[in-house]
Amino acid sequence: EDVTVPAGTFKALRLEGGNVANAWTVWYAPAARLVVKEIHERKAGHPFGPGRTVTEMVRYAAPGGDAWYGFGLEASTAAVRRGEGRRAVAFYESAARDFEARGMPVEAGQALADLARIARPVGAVQQGLRAGLRAIDLLKAAPRNDAMLSDLAGAYLFVGALYRSTGSLGEAQQFLQEGAQLSPAFATPQRRLFWAGAFGRALGELAYARRDLPAAAQQAAEAVKQFEQFLANKSASGFDLGRRSAQRHLVFALSLAGDVARHSGNNAAAAQALNRAVQVARDMGTTELELGVRNSLGYLALNKPDIPEALRHL
Repeated sequence: EDVTVPAGTFKALRLEGGNVANAWTVWYAPAARLVVKEIHERKAGHPFGPGRTVTEMVRYAAPGGDAWYGFGLEASTAAVRRGEGRRAVAFYESAARDFEARGMPVEAGQALADLARIARPVGAVQQGLRAGLRAIDLLKAAPRNDAMLSDLAGAYLFVGALYRSTGSLGEAQQFLQEGAQLSPAFATPQRRLFWAGAFGRALGELAYARRDLPAAAQQAAEAVKQFEQFLANKSASGFDLGRRSAQRHLVFALSLAGDVARHSGNNAAAAQALNRAVQVARDMGTTELELGVRNSLGYLALNKPDIPEALRHL
């Protein structure tokens, strides 16, 4: 059947399916080889409660044109892993301008948040800050629901991390604390738990940057507990994006706990936290997360000192 979305009108196959807690209707366009529209209905038994999400394709370019990058955590970080982070930054900036010109501020905010997410590893910190601050302005004005709150909270988290990376610790604290205040506004306990852990971990990293080791240790321990609790209520599927996102944050929280313990002289506690972080990163298949933890393990070995072990990790 024909289906019309912001990207145009497509001849599509309508597919329907569901289970006890969910119902989906998906329109797949064979000519584009893409899903162009999806409706997800959460039933009363769903962990997040009843609700409805409509996802539509907003822009389409046929193969062979300019490089195109997906949106969201997995797609943006994959571009960095492939060595295409700078091209992705340019794409997200261009896409945001296009979305704003077409009167689509939410999509523009999401594109700018993706730019801010990957700005630091590709050396585009100032560009990332401008994008993240604009994303916050755009997403603040959007209708409030858990999906929009997640996008807004993510933008606050990225801006706080970028300010911390520049040494602007006061600005970092301001944005992280503002973002943390969003956590109680989420409708579901799982999302409240996730974002409380995410901002707690980020504020712990800020305390660590200020060499406030007791505060950093407390924040790290609490974040680890929150993400463990979150993951205990998630499926074991590697395709569960919520699970993967929580695992990423758990790696960061464990790494922070390990670094704090290392600087406090507690090598045994540091090794326990860092080795667990390596295992979680390996389970996810995310080499870039494991790299950071290996660096900390190398410095931990130098503390002992165990030079062969340090060389192995480094």
